[in-house]
Amino acid sequence: MTFQDSGSGFVINDKVLHFTEYALLGYLLMRYFFINKEKEPGSAAFLSLAAGSLYAASDEIHQGFVGYFSSGIFGGVRNPDALDFIADITGVAAAAVLYIIINRFKIPKTKMQE
Repeated sequence: MTFQDSGSGFVINDKVLHFTEYALLGYLLMRYFFINKEKEPGSAAFLSLAAGSLYAASDEIHQGFVGYFSSGIFGGVRNPDALDFIADITGVAAAAVLYIIINRFKIPKTKMQE
């Protein structure tokens, strides 16, 4: 499925939207588990992927009950889609990996800097 804005010709593949939205969710989940819960990077990634996957699954199941809606560029029929779910969890996983890579290169704060 693609979304097209009326008049501009701007087309967005819905899998790209799913990946992007869930990458943002994955980043926020990583930040939560890594910083707020002080988890190790691997544990934070696992928890982020588990939480993101559960949310993605519930979102796809929910779409089976929504049916048709006509709202702006996102109007159309909403059905559960396994490829959407794969795009969702891929976005969460990509964000988790990127978060770990970026945080490996950060300089740790010393007691004087805190």
